[in-house]
Amino acid sequence: MPVSSSYQDRSLHCSPVYCLITKGGSSLVPPAVLSISLQLKASSMSTVQLSYLTLLREVCDQLQIETPQCVVTPAAEGTYLAYIDLPVPRNESIVEIVRCWGTQSSTSAASQQDAARLTIKRIVEEFDLQLKDINYDESIFHQNLYNELSTNHAVLFARYNNLLKEYNFLKLKNAMAETDAPVG
Repeated sequence: MPVSSSYQDRSLHCSPVYCLITKGGSSLVPPAVLSISLQLKASSMSTVQLSYLTLLREVCDQLQIETPQCVVTPAAEGTYLAYIDLPVPRNESIVEIVRCWGTQSSTSAASQQDAARLTIKRIVEEFDLQLKDINYDESIFHQNLYNELSTNHAVLFARYNNLLKEYNFLKLKNAMAETDAPVG
């Protein structure tokens, strides 16, 4: 499948929630089409596993390239190796097949996920995409917002304490003035 020159200067924004492909800050397709729901599996309270196979399918759909198939082969002594043959169009008539091997694993699923992860990494390199974690960017934004609000709170709290001291001082001064005033 030929790839047009419109793949240059594209950004691939991925997070555990969604993935967007953009060119120059504007979406290439409507946002409803760009939304990706990943299969998240909570294996424990502290671990969240992403399905790289699902993410690979979604990225390929967005790039309008054929989703490559994952092949699992048995390796030495009960382990498995998986690979994905990624077709990379070089021009209108030449397509290079790049084989992405996953790590050797005791389960075929783990090896498949690793092969898919490496394939996504290769797609990002081959199509000169930028991988951007939107959750990280949002966390930085919210951290900066929190820091600004904390500073504002500290300033307001200091002002409040000064006003409270002045109020108590004036209240005490008025009370002393009333006791010192001659009774008439």
